[in-house]
Amino acid sequence: MASALKQYEHLKLQLRQIHGCTLVLQSFWVRFSAS
Repeated sequence: MASALKQYEHLKLQLRQIHGCTLVLQSFWVRFSAS
């Protein structure tokens, strides 16, 4: 049970990192499209 919880926490962390990268890419894309 504890290992499953640990895996879940790790997955949440990865998703947060991916989400952060996506936001950065989106902001770059918006800036690029606007110019």
